[in-house]
Amino acid sequence: MKYIVWVKDCGVWVEQGDGALTMKQAERISKEIRHDCGVAAIVRPIGVDPTRRNDRREEMSKHTPGPWKAEETRDAGKRPVIEIVGAGRSVADLLIAGPNASHDSDGGTGRADAALIAAAPDLLAALEALYALVQGESPSLLEDDHHDEMIRAAIAKATGV
Repeated sequence: MKYIVWVKDCGVWVEQGDGALTMKQAERISKEIRHDCGVAAIVRPIGVDPTRRNDRREEMSKHTPGPWKAEETRDAGKRPVIEIVGAGRSVADLLIAGPNASHDSDGGTGRADAALIAAAPDLLAALEALYALVQGESPSLLEDDHHDEMIRAAIAKATGV
């Protein structure tokens, strides 16, 4: 997939470059524009409207759509399991302990892990929306390379990209 950098100039998004950039090239150019010029610059796949907030997620994410929820159950061997359910189907099962144990036999770690996993689609959507907002409206907040890299790495890890 090829990308393009959009720059907000006098309130209008203007296409920059030849439109044949890799994601890494486009993000580097976007960062340079934000840093050097102090204007909003964002990266979008070619043909994607820069004013649309969730296009990157729609293009790259193949996970079961949220919301997800955690349900306590038992497997065929009567072991405690927490099932993560989304879109009417099982997304994952967390085995807590051996047969006839309780869902609390691990000290609550399984429930905490299940809650975090169940929140994953919502957390990803929130991070992507916030990142797009900051890129477009407050690019100076991303001047710290560590934070920018941390955000992009988390999104890439969650989307498998």
